[in-house]
Amino acid sequence: MAEITETSVLPFTRERGRRLCDASSGCLQWIVGHLADGDHHLWAFHAGTILARRAIEGAHEAGSDDLEAQANAILQNAGFSNLCTGLRRRGGRAKCR
Repeated sequence: MAEITETSVLPFTRERGRRLCDASSGCLQWIVGHLADGDHHLWAFHAGTILARRAIEGAHEAGSDDLEAQANAILQNAGFSNLCTGLRRRGGRAKCR
């Protein structure tokens, strides 16, 4: 088996034939969620790395002055709608606008 990297071509999913780093966030989330356990765990590891990098880049694009916007960008990439929704689900108290 060839070494799997972030530039490896996807042999599965609807984005077959695309490089892993060029796949949509939804596709990467599916890979992380479904392939983490088993023979394809390296695909899930690299997909998670790409998602984390995209979340950090999204936070930097939001501007360093708005921490709430940065947190929302990270949470949206993780599948939550926004910071306040995530806090409410966990029983926290948040002042939401």
